[in-house]
Amino acid sequence: MEFTEITAFVQAAELQSFTAAAHRLGLTPSGISKSIARLEQELGVRLLNRTTRQLSLTADGSLFLGRCTQLLADFEEMRSLLQPSKAEPAGTLRVSLPVSFGRMVVMPVLTRLCQQHPKLHIEVSFTDRKIDLVEEGIDATVRIGVLPDTQLIARRISTARMLVCASPEYLQRAGRPTHSAELVRHQCVGYRSSNSSRVRNWEILEPDGSKASVLPPVRLTVDNGEALVQAALDGVGLVSLHSYMAADLVRGGRLQVLFAPDPDEDEPIHVLYPSSRHLSPKVRALVDLLAEAVPKSF
Repeated sequence: MEFTEITAFVQAAELQSFTAAAHRLGLTPSGISKSIARLEQELGVRLLNRTTRQLSLTADGSLFLGRCTQLLADFEEMRSLLQPSKAEPAGTLRVSLPVSFGRMVVMPVLTRLCQQHPKLHIEVSFTDRKIDLVEEGIDATVRIGVLPDTQLIARRISTARMLVCASPEYLQRAGRPTHSAELVRHQCVGYRSSNSSRVRNWEILEPDGSKASVLPPVRLTVDNGEALVQAALDGVGLVSLHSYMAADLVRGGRLQVLFAPDPDEDEPIHVLYPSSRHLSPKVRALVDLLAEAVPKSF
């Protein structure tokens, strides 16, 4: 079993194309196809279903892919240890990001990472679902909020808070609430968490300094942060959203902050990656750039 054959299989399986895999590896599509055929013959199983339109993994291929992905990651880490002075970030970096924070904050960082390291290929998955990094072959993820007990390595990169906001147009029409008890007289937009399937409570610091956790009656419920922002901009009503979503809009006067929680209760934002004695160059480059480029607080 040749290492080049394993690499060809992993790339073809992930890209679902001999042509795309060949382009990434600097080979020909027929060369990729022949490498995988030799691998299948040696293993005695079919790894890929081939049609004129696409490639798909067989059950054996799916199992084998997971092992091969970890093998390549281990090899890359070992190579970086033996050649520390030449350890340029390279290979495939798989990142899972929360949808809104990923698109609004992390994507510009990943763009810079691509520009700085031309040998690095980045695959990004956007989901608010809590994933198992090791099981799903993910190199790093970002999570917002207090972390549960985990064996993952976590580096804090920023903080955010929840703000209750509305557009100036809505407030001119409906008035400006000054206490949580007044929310019942307003149109409110709720956010339903994809993890708990529950509509999120609003955390409010009252004028007298007391704290309230309330669930106001909502007219519209969404499960996407960007949809929440759009509803506020459209004047649908009040929204509770993370400060990283609202910061630029508040500075530009398109949203106004009505309530904010106690600053001491700001939520931490971490980048997490699987525990390893030696951090691979590609993950280190990502973590360091996030720590440098993301504002320390929103």
